[in-house]
Amino acid sequence: MEGNKEVLGLTGIGRSGTTWVMQILNHLSSKKLIKFLNYFGSFHGYWPPGNATYVVIPIRNLQDILVSRWRVDLSDKNRYEEVEKRKITLDEADYHLTEINKQMELIVQTMKDNKVILLEYEKMFDNPKYVFEKIESKIGYCGLNSELNNVEEKYSFKRNSERAKDLGEYRNMSDDEFKLHGRHCYLGNKNFDSLVTGYLKLHIEHKIDDMVKGFNLSEKTSKKFKG
Repeated sequence: MEGNKEVLGLTGIGRSGTTWVMQILNHLSSKKLIKFLNYFGSFHGYWPPGNATYVVIPIRNLQDILVSRWRVDLSDKNRYEEVEKRKITLDEADYHLTEINKQMELIVQTMKDNKVILLEYEKMFDNPKYVFEKIESKIGYCGLNSELNNVEEKYSFKRNSERAKDLGEYRNMSDDEFKLHGRHCYLGNKNFDSLVTGYLKLHIEHKIDDMVKGFNLSEKTSKKFKG
């Protein structure tokens, strides 16, 4: 298993699942099943070519990223109780869409400059087997399923939620291998359709559509960002 010479990197738009993927890749690397460059500070930025054979990039519906960013932003402002009490405002939506666009520029450039392994958030959520299959489809068989039970147990959404609950607000990060924030895992039931309605919903959908079109991605990849 140690003979696989492929080297993996990782980046993605914030709130697209990069922390969970990092946990899994770190685990697999510790078992010498893969080689992973853990540049934690680069997980939401441009990954230059040359040091990784493949860059792993989780892709999530941008509407859901907006909602997730809104929640953690309220947490950092000590206003997290508002998450369950009100809807997103136009100013908040436009602010987060602008920030998402900045990160997306870096991620798309990474996709153009590197060989990548794209992971769909909706398929990978709490499903490490999907992640394993996507990796091995690119770098070849390396026995990742031998660690499936361990990964499912150690890095499940439930376990990460339990670890994050004592960290307080989102600005607080654990100093252990898990690298979780406070409020990292949302346990409520408020989603895009319940937080955004009427004109604002159409406004966001239109802006996301224009944003994605502007990057000239393939139709298949564009649909992953637009949901």
